[in-house]
Amino acid sequence: MNLDKRFSRRRALSTVAKVAIGAGVAVAAAGGVAAYFATRPPQVIEKVVTSVVERPVERTVVTTVAGVPTTVLTTVKETETVVLSPTTPTVKKPFEVWWSMPIFDKEKELITKLSDEFAKKHGVEVKLTFFPHHELDLKMLPSLEAGTLPDVIWQVHQNYMTPLFERGALMDVSDIINELGRDRIVKGVLDVVTMKGITYCIPHYMYAMSYLHYRKDLFAEVGYTKPPETIEEFEDALIKIQKRLPEKTWAFGLSVGEAAQYDAHLAIEQIIWVFGGRAIDENQKVVLNSSETIKAVEWIAKMWKQGTIPPASASWTAWDNNDYYQTEKIATVMNPTGSIMAWCRANKPDLYKKSGTMRWPKGPEGKTYLSVGQYGFYINKATEYPDLAKEFVKSFYEKEFYFELAKTTAPYFFPIFSDMLEDPFYKGEEQLWEMASQFLDPTIEKRTTGYAGGYTAAWGETLTMNILPHMILRVVLGDWTAEAAVKEAHSRMDTIYKRYYP
Repeated sequence: MNLDKRFSRRRALSTVAKVAIGAGVAVAAAGGVAAYFATRPPQVIEKVVTSVVERPVERTVVTTVAGVPTTVLTTVKETETVVLSPTTPTVKKPFEVWWSMPIFDKEKELITKLSDEFAKKHGVEVKLTFFPHHELDLKMLPSLEAGTLPDVIWQVHQNYMTPLFERGALMDVSDIINELGRDRIVKGVLDVVTMKGITYCIPHYMYAMSYLHYRKDLFAEVGYTKPPETIEEFEDALIKIQKRLPEKTWAFGLSVGEAAQYDAHLAIEQIIWVFGGRAIDENQKVVLNSSETIKAVEWIAKMWKQGTIPPASASWTAWDNNDYYQTEKIATVMNPTGSIMAWCRANKPDLYKKSGTMRWPKGPEGKTYLSVGQYGFYINKATEYPDLAKEFVKSFYEKEFYFELAKTTAPYFFPIFSDMLEDPFYKGEEQLWEMASQFLDPTIEKRTTGYAGGYTAAWGETLTMNILPHMILRVVLGDWTAEAAVKEAHSRMDTIYKRYYP
């Protein structure tokens, strides 16, 4: 964003004031003060959107691989007030929308523009507010209790929304899904947002919660010109790569600590699936304590002891796995969303060309799994404008607009429609297609985190309590056996689930 071009509210009001004073002097000179007030045009109501903007800023770090300065993006937050086109409201109160902060400037620009056009078309005041992700998370339950939820919410972190659904606060949006074309939506995406037969969210973007990115060149050097197909081959490749890497670089960038938020939890859950385990069954019973889960934990511990996982990963934040891959300190990395590849594509094209996204290796059962996530729209069941809310949401799926928005965010996110993923935009670029094609591959079983119980409020609590990362840390740092660590984690989950499902 060009900060010099930012239009602040103070500057806007100052300009309006100067124009008004100038006009007042001219009219008063012609016909006096009474004439000025008699001929003054009707007051125009400004629609103001206040948002916190995450502006990319470049800092320089030095890699330990080549010793060459490498540019890495971080973000700083600035408060910005945007004055949108004036509208004259025809409803008793503004139509209110809360939106998790867009990642890209162009994305935010498109969203704001369409919202403004919707307001003009329908003759309403749309109060669109952008929030940093975690700030919006923390507003959900308090706003529900206070009765101040907006009409529509576009939310990133679904685990903060399922409690609202379970309390009856979100609208069943199955009719909107049917209008958009249920059969067009990638298989598995609607499973993420459907509970008790009710779809409570309209997915807008989708992504994998468990992308496995890797350095194609380093794998090729140890004989894997194609990605490993089994967990045994993957382990073999990691050990061979580790032996060839310089000091302070690692083969397997696996987040295992509690500070990594969801990254570690999702990675560990994915590996449990590979070995045939799961945490929850279809009846909301905890089934974590199994021989399959124990084998998964033992495998992670073995990779740790082999030195393929960075010791610092025990205290990584959600950003550190990105940083390690982007500065070429690790040969593979698991990450939810395509943020790592999106950064490489925009900032380090040489690394992007050497990188790929493999399917997760098959485990003992010979199956491949992909954890699917989504960001999307939720409609307040208590909205005074249900029809308007539905029309607002549907406007964001108009074909040309939606595809432009989706391309703007690639490969961070992908569109939810299968036919759009088949477009040459995705097929024509190897790295994009390696990611997009996994959603279309019928041999890959699509799951949501919390399988097979679903993304419930109970599962959301296990996420925030970091139960799976804590389990792994018990073993790799605390010298616990895998059996003891799994048993403790099972007990902690069971306590949570029995509160929700006694």
